[in-house]
Amino acid sequence: MLDEATTHLDQDTILAFIRALRRYVGAILLVSHDRHFTRCVVEGAPVLSISSDSEEGGEGEYSKDEDSEKVVL
Repeated sequence: MLDEATTHLDQDTILAFIRALRRYVGAILLVSHDRHFTRCVVEGAPVLSISSDSEEGGEGEYSKDEDSEKVVL
């Protein structure tokens, strides 16, 4: 059971967490306000990386991560 598991994680750690959860075989109960995290883990959406512009308070640009794989549920 994961309740707001990404709250205090940096972007690199969140991406690694997404990859690990995609490989996990079993049930996951996930509660999160992070739409990107939820889509990647639950729906199998492509993993996106946020550019360095986002650290200045802007929204940043998303780009497709080369290591992402599609999850078939």
